[in-house]
Amino acid sequence: MRKKILIVLPVSVLVLSLLIGGIIKSRAEIHEIYNIKDGVLISYEGSEAHASIPGGVSVIGRQAFENNRTLKSVTIPGSVTRIEYAAFAGCDSLQSVEIPDSVNELEDSVFRSCKSLSYVKLGKNVSEMGAGVFGDCDMLSGLDIDSGNSEFAMYSGGLYDSKFKKLYQFFSGSADTIFNAPTTLKEIGRYAFWGADYLEMIAVPAVDRINDYAFSNASGLRFVTIQTPTNEIGVKAFEDCVRLEQIVTPISLRSIHDTAFDGVPKSAIFVCENTSAACKWAVEHGFLQSENAREVLVVQSRPATVPTPIEFAETTPLSVADDSTAAQTQADTRDGVLLGGTTVVTDRAYVDVNGLKVNEGSAKPTPAPFNGIIPAYVHYQDESLIKYAFEDFDGVVKIGDFALARSSVSEVTIPEGTTEIGKGAFYHCDNLAVITIPASVTKVGANAFDHTPWYKAWEADKSAGDWLIVGDGVAVGYKGKESAPKIPDEVKSIAEGVL
Repeated sequence: MRKKILIVLPVSVLVLSLLIGGIIKSRAEIHEIYNIKDGVLISYEGSEAHASIPGGVSVIGRQAFENNRTLKSVTIPGSVTRIEYAAFAGCDSLQSVEIPDSVNELEDSVFRSCKSLSYVKLGKNVSEMGAGVFGDCDMLSGLDIDSGNSEFAMYSGGLYDSKFKKLYQFFSGSADTIFNAPTTLKEIGRYAFWGADYLEMIAVPAVDRINDYAFSNASGLRFVTIQTPTNEIGVKAFEDCVRLEQIVTPISLRSIHDTAFDGVPKSAIFVCENTSAACKWAVEHGFLQSENAREVLVVQSRPATVPTPIEFAETTPLSVADDSTAAQTQADTRDGVLLGGTTVVTDRAYVDVNGLKVNEGSAKPTPAPFNGIIPAYVHYQDESLIKYAFEDFDGVVKIGDFALARSSVSEVTIPEGTTEIGKGAFYHCDNLAVITIPASVTKVGANAFDHTPWYKAWEADKSAGDWLIVGDGVAVGYKGKESAPKIPDEVKSIAEGVL
């Protein structure tokens, strides 16, 4: 009969065995919840209200927590250096996040549509910020930025770089109905206003381009004023701005993407010069167009020295009684007069409300030409300009597009040696009765002198010929009736739009 051997293990060994078993089980549970590979958290499968990401994770991967409906808070360890695209997007129960100092990059849309997110602490070493990181976060009105972070700053409901040149995000949780921008602003990031449902009015600052998706899904936006020198509006820039009523555009606007206003009601009115690219685009895409505004965004601009906000008058936009006729009219014939007796000056960012100027306008010194060029738009709508002192400059060869358009200039002598007059250079100078154009001029752009007393006098003069010829044989006007007129021998070139 075989003897049974009883082996008695020390208590310490039993305890160690239990601990090891517990650790193995704990690690197994962690691996079930956190899918981690080579330091990257690929996905989170938990359903707890709080998640504590294991130490050693260096990257929170793309869409790792996306659309988790139960997560209310998360602890991010000091090992994490990057949070990738949409990592927490759609976590609509997530309430607070502290981003540790170890993190240096947040990619696009990291916290997009976190509807309950109300507090974010941004660590001191975050230096790279993607597009729309906090877009459509309805409860988030700003960030708590570590005092040691030198890359980002908060200002009036927006997240900017520390020099206030780029806007990364206008927070959806901001209750502001008007965007109050620093005058230093040069760029509006993609998705910057995504989900800004409270925002109703904005004067887009002096940016060259309105980026793709910049104002997409800003469902409360009603009035937009775009200012010079903006020349392009990108892909779906105002997509699904379903309440948009009026867009005031500058002459500098040359390009609008076909999808820029997808989802905007066709009743929206584009306020623009009837010869402008914006006017042509609006008509081609089925929007209403007028040179007159039904409502006016009242703004005041200040010099761009420090981040000083655009100030808005303590009044709501001027309203006009509902006028179905005006709403159905493609172009208002009362040229130059706004409904309500109000004059809008979009490129100078001030308005004259029934004779009371909200802003007297910034100083408008006469600039020296750059490489012989009087810059485009330099005196556009300048009411202080009576006589332009071309004679003060040496070597003027070109007057830029719309350089003096709609200004109050009454007399102009273009200096000898000037060879080109740009498109609309003196367009709608309503006081300009005397113009001297030298023989050196060989090229004149479209509508350069249209709607001036000088041009109108030629049109009305029955003794004048059918052709208005200036400079070195440049035809800038034709008032004959023939569809295929005989061109005079002295005409060497014809300005665009004359025939």
